[in-house]
Amino acid sequence: MFARSSRTVFSTVLALALTACAAPTTPTQQATATATVPGASASVQPISQLASWNAGSNRDRIVDFVRRVTTPGSPDFVAPVDRLAVFDNDGTLWAEKPQYPSVFFYFDRIRELAPANPTWRDDKVLRAIIDRDDAALANISIPDILRIATLAETGVSQEEFRAYATRWLATAKHPVLGRPYTQLVYQPMLELLDYLRANGFKTYISTGAFEELTRVLAPVYGIAPEQVIASRWKMRFETTSEGTRVVRLPEVDFYNNTANKPVSIEQFLGRRPILTVGNSDGDLGMMAYTADRKGPSLAILIDHDDAAREYQYTAGAERVVTQATQRGWVTVSMRRDWRTVYPPAR
Repeated sequence: MFARSSRTVFSTVLALALTACAAPTTPTQQATATATVPGASASVQPISQLASWNAGSNRDRIVDFVRRVTTPGSPDFVAPVDRLAVFDNDGTLWAEKPQYPSVFFYFDRIRELAPANPTWRDDKVLRAIIDRDDAALANISIPDILRIATLAETGVSQEEFRAYATRWLATAKHPVLGRPYTQLVYQPMLELLDYLRANGFKTYISTGAFEELTRVLAPVYGIAPEQVIASRWKMRFETTSEGTRVVRLPEVDFYNNTANKPVSIEQFLGRRPILTVGNSDGDLGMMAYTADRKGPSLAILIDHDDAAREYQYTAGAERVVTQATQRGWVTVSMRRDWRTVYPPAR
């Protein structure tokens, strides 16, 4: 998500991930063939689990890495306890164009709260949101997005916010593609996550999004809420006449992006991952941190080069593309390496 350094501070508001909706089909829910990686041990799961990946050098490098780190006796064998894989979210696991889903969530949240806040109409940005003035919102600034995120996300308990987020994604649809956001996750990435877990990896999300939002989304990927590393608001514990609660405060406690990503990974996991996947300069820190690990590692960059099936763009990924080329990381072409992009429409 958000790669440009000028956007670092605000990238956390743009990765909303929310849902208790049913997840798209993953490989463990599908029949798999019996062909295995040549030379792999019996424990290595079949390539056919990566059904949406086209045959080619990038798929081969991923499969070979998994084979090497999971085969007992291999010089690159990694014990299961250290098989940690960390994924960015926006643009890595689901679509982030034409606008981050979180922006549309914030717009809807502002509209829901507006009747109780009549003075909001005195603010031109809030008034444009309430009136659905798309032209006025076309170039909404990053500071304004942070401002509306604060209004939309804070001042309520964790349970209240979680409930709204879940309701929103149960009905919200992408404004261009017309599909639920939970169906705009990348099918090949669902398969990769499942493939890694089948081979003893533990999978995590590291995102600039705020923590609770991403935790609600995480089960769509088969990732437990506690395996989310994210930005967070400050919070306060309260005792009321109705019991206890934790309230979200309008002050950011930690931004999990760019150079902060490896810091939070180290704080959270206590060691370097052996595999990371990202798509922008905002992910460069954690990808380099993984690649510099003493021992086997793999950094994977998702290249948005498929204008026909998804979107084509390179802005905000200039530095990570250069590093991936210079350091020989795996650069996955959505156009060439993925047989499909999204799960089948339902």
